[in-house]
Amino acid sequence: MKINKIENNINIKFYIIEIMKITLENRKKVSQFGNILKHLKHFSQDIEIFINEDRLYAQGMDGSQAALFELVLKSDWFTSYDVEGDVVLGINCELIAKVLHCLNNNQTISIEHDNKRDKLTIKLIPREGEKCMFKEFSIPLFDLESQLMEIPDADYTADLEMDSQEFYQLVDEMSIFGDKLEVNCTGEEVKFTGKGNLGDMTALIKEDDILMYAVEEDANMSVEYRMSYLKTFTCFSRINSVVKLHMSENLPMKIQYDMDDVVDDDEDEDSEAKNFVRFFLAPVVEDF
Repeated sequence: MKINKIENNINIKFYIIEIMKITLENRKKVSQFGNILKHLKHFSQDIEIFINEDRLYAQGMDGSQAALFELVLKSDWFTSYDVEGDVVLGINCELIAKVLHCLNNNQTISIEHDNKRDKLTIKLIPREGEKCMFKEFSIPLFDLESQLMEIPDADYTADLEMDSQEFYQLVDEMSIFGDKLEVNCTGEEVKFTGKGNLGDMTALIKEDDILMYAVEEDANMSVEYRMSYLKTFTCFSRINSVVKLHMSENLPMKIQYDMDDVVDDDEDEDSEAKNFVRFFLAPVVEDF
């Protein structure tokens, strides 16, 4: 009897479920990360977070397209960072704010996702030896297909660093009088003026009130910004005790809160931050 050998060409596919897991345990960083995600709801309804082996990145524009935010966190900023390939998370900002509203100082953060589920798992884990509840959240992800904007480097007429809480208070006070903030920068002084139908409020910022001030030679810059956006940006003031302001008449204002560890004395203090959240706001253009 002759036996014919039959070969079956069967393609067998093995699916490997890739799991992304990021954790944060440092108290300061947990607070910073939580504050960012809680307040993005004031800026945008939905965002996409782009995660690869090197960094976590998010960018978004408000509905009127007058303001833009950008978040950059390198992989070594986190306690653990287990990421393979590229991951895109479409998240509702209101929903993530509700999750982080449940975060307290006795908890660490764990974020997990696998490529076979359309949900994100967030765990708020009690610190060892501290009394606190374990909380776990599962939130849906959305396909947003956002278009990222390229943000070019720019040289500004005036660069300013000041206490972030003082800037928060100044904007809050000036918003009482109007919906515009006028900034005047010269080689001698910086002047902020809140302008509106209820009158004006002017603050002269002296050298003792500023941590750093650099301005172009012979500069006499005057530019206006919408106060409502600045109030939103100052909601992030708890991220860092210092806020960096960069302004020119023909460029969007840049407001930046750095999130790096303390720089050693031996390192270059002028080196650029690796981890930060920053905002860009277009100047007010009057219609004639």
